[in-house]
Amino acid sequence: MGKDGMGDYDSDPGGLPLPAILAIGALIFIYMFILQPILNWANENPLLFAAMAGLAFVAVLLLAMLLLMAKSSEPGGSGTAKILGGQVAPGSSGTAGYSAGSGRKGPTQSIFGKWHPGIIRSSVDFAPETPTRPGSLKIANEETGVNLLGAVAESVSNFRAPSESSDDPSYRAELADHLRKAFPGLSVGLYVAQNRPSVSVEKVAVELQRHGDKGPEKAFLDKCPAYAKDFPELVAVVLEPRFSREKYENGLSLLKKHFRAMAVVLKY
Repeated sequence: MGKDGMGDYDSDPGGLPLPAILAIGALIFIYMFILQPILNWANENPLLFAAMAGLAFVAVLLLAMLLLMAKSSEPGGSGTAKILGGQVAPGSSGTAGYSAGSGRKGPTQSIFGKWHPGIIRSSVDFAPETPTRPGSLKIANEETGVNLLGAVAESVSNFRAPSESSDDPSYRAELADHLRKAFPGLSVGLYVAQNRPSVSVEKVAVELQRHGDKGPEKAFLDKCPAYAKDFPELVAVVLEPRFSREKYENGLSLLKKHFRAMAVVLKY
């Protein structure tokens, strides 16, 4: 620190750092050899300069609009979605507010991709976060009467039961209560018979199977085809899965033969 309180700063221009000198030189060069000739030309041709400036502004505006449109058409990210008026809106969580007979106008965005009324166009994986590994949700590229299948699959994926064990019979009851709250305007059923799913939401069956000795694919194939006529759409929920991705894909393709549309939720 110097006596005048200004520290070790040297006010001599020769003490300027090299980057500052280069920056000043670049600014002087740009002004003298680029900006000044342009300004001189603009003074000599004001109308032509104004026309060119207007065209440049319009071109930039059109480019910005195209970029915004391209970005808005991209599929949704890994966030959750909320059902509002029968449509999937991005960037929110839960499925409360869905009711039967809700109107649907045009495509909407969700975690499942781009949705159109009556048709699931996109197949993606939804992975709820866990400390060790993600789960998966696969939407089949099949036609469906309403967009209820994906909404039920997402609600089941978000469900966290207060019971300690997934084998506890109360797990299904708690899931049914969760779905009743998520879809207050729809019929939610809870079954124990072998020819009925674990839970249902209207005509969407929700089948819960724990990974056992014979594997979840066989468990689903043994039970689900029996009620496929009454419940043409299926959400297959595998509790504590331990199978590979390849085996999961094979099991999904077999189940698709019995249902017009389906989703598989892996809950770790």
